[in-house]
Amino acid sequence: MPKSVTGLNARDMILNYFNISVYFGIGTAVSHPMDIAASFDEAKTAMEAADDHQPIRLFSHIVGANRRSGKDKLIASIQQYIDENLDGHMQLNEIAEKFGLSPAYLSVLFKKNMEIGFSEYVYTKKIEKAKEMLLSDDMKIYEVADALGFESAYYFSKVFKRVTGESPREFIQSKTGAQG
Repeated sequence: MPKSVTGLNARDMILNYFNISVYFGIGTAVSHPMDIAASFDEAKTAMEAADDHQPIRLFSHIVGANRRSGKDKLIASIQQYIDENLDGHMQLNEIAEKFGLSPAYLSVLFKKNMEIGFSEYVYTKKIEKAKEMLLSDDMKIYEVADALGFESAYYFSKVFKRVTGESPREFIQSKTGAQG
């Protein structure tokens, strides 16, 4: 028995009249305007998971009942990517694009979950690696700066001092007892 026109939902009507399938993704409801970008990114992720069997997807259903675990996995993936690519320039925009997020959402997500800003995290990781390189690889300060993607040895030294409280030269001297 054929469906009456009144028995069709809007999605079926669009498919019948225009021969296109429509899919929907729904993010988390927010109460603060600054969270709209995050909800929009969630909706995009949910929409990508929609198909003919489930044309309307809720972000909360995609990441499971425990939303934190989904965000934790995402943050862990981003951290791993950063850790494995310390030799390059780590731009928020590039990392966000790689993981299919808006830069604003990545920044908020990182700060909320890590309690440290994205750039601060990247610099801290780079300086940890720099310490190892300065002590074990017999590299000059400018070579370490270049190997870790800093624009100059001067900028590297400035960041190193901000993170550790001492200059790279002071760090080397304190660890090796060498005088320069």
